[in-house]
Amino acid sequence: MKRVLSLVLAFIILLSCLYGCTGENAEEQKSGEQLTYYIYKNSYYSLYDLIDKYNNYCKRNRKQENMIEITEFATEDEMYTKMATEIMSGSGQDIFSLDQNIPYEKLFKSNIFADVNKICEKDSSEDKIDFSKYNRAIMDAGVIDGKRYVVPLFYGVNTMTGNKELLEKYNLPDKQGYSLTYKNIESDFKNFFEKRYDEYFTEYSEDVSYYGSNYDALLKNLIDDYIDYENKTVMFDSDEFRNALDMLEKIRKCSGPLWEEITWNSAHYNTMLFSSGLDDMISMARNQTGNEVIMKGFTKDESEIPAYVQIGVAFNQSSKKYDKILDFLKYCLSEDTQERMCGIKGNDLGSSSHPVLNSAFEKSIVKAAETENIMEEVMGVDTEFMQAYIKICRSINSCSLFNNSSLYGGSYYFNSVAGEIIEDYKSGELSKDKFIRKLTSATQIYLYE
Repeated sequence: MKRVLSLVLAFIILLSCLYGCTGENAEEQKSGEQLTYYIYKNSYYSLYDLIDKYNNYCKRNRKQENMIEITEFATEDEMYTKMATEIMSGSGQDIFSLDQNIPYEKLFKSNIFADVNKICEKDSSEDKIDFSKYNRAIMDAGVIDGKRYVVPLFYGVNTMTGNKELLEKYNLPDKQGYSLTYKNIESDFKNFFEKRYDEYFTEYSEDVSYYGSNYDALLKNLIDDYIDYENKTVMFDSDEFRNALDMLEKIRKCSGPLWEEITWNSAHYNTMLFSSGLDDMISMARNQTGNEVIMKGFTKDESEIPAYVQIGVAFNQSSKKYDKILDFLKYCLSEDTQERMCGIKGNDLGSSSHPVLNSAFEKSIVKAAETENIMEEVMGVDTEFMQAYIKICRSINSCSLFNNSSLYGGSYYFNSVAGEIIEDYKSGELSKDKFIRKLTSATQIYLYE
């Protein structure tokens, strides 16, 4: 199936390069039709829940004509084949989500997605979307060559939660807000690598169904850091990348699965040096006990404070249903939706990370301040741990469109181009040199095909 998907999507790329103006030259779709969104049976797309809530909102407010039509296909293969055929004819689903497995990095150059800024310019209403009210570092991730092709709706922050007791036991850095980089981890955590007894560095399991696998996310983030998609270059053969790869291999060898009864923040237990940072403000407050140290990273540079888009939306260039697109966007970016989706108010969702709306983010801090932790104590947000986390969130200066740590989604590059090569490397079938050669070759083909 992966081969079929690759061929289908390669065909999209080829056609979009040959007919770059497909969307603009296509016959306009009737503005009276519903917006459409595609899923396949048993799939999980983070945007689906939000669309379902939006449709209920439309029913309650007698705006059924604005409801979004969800088309479910029997298989993933069938869905992407249909998507490819329709895109080539200048039609197709109106709404795209970032966790749909299509090569966004390549299609941004192909005039397939609408520039949301131009759609918003058509809006003369009083509630016109003002993007200055939203987190600029996150929103800018969706702006490519000056065009807003993607609108991030919610985001997470790349952090690691350290076990303070273990950090002190091995005389390791335990400063709140410490930056973990590919370079300093080798030297600063040397004592743990050499003297650890039965503790793990972080979560890792060869079981693909296992939830927590920080090593996989770290490896993908490392690879991503050494690809320049805009200039179509890779830097896998550099000494810097090779050294970082060696360091991550060392981490893999001293990482392991969480105990079955440990579900989220393993920093509460004495077996794990690091667990992935929980994404939303309220969960962070709920899981703090006083034994946590929040750290940034991993990154190439200490000054980088990275984040990723958890839910993002794009729109088909061929769609002319501007009023309906604007209504859906306004709902997604509204104060009410932004607050409900990350658990600030209500209990119908509360499943997302940070809201992109700045005022909603500040309210999440207020909500976290009154949240009881797992010991039914209110520790608030004035602890060193929470203050460091808040500072990190407010200082984000880079953002990826894709969440490489998610079991669902992630970029097309890792799902369909590099995925098997990475698995072969992890299993030991590929040496480091062969891994770098194969990864370089596959990535260059992907960038230039």
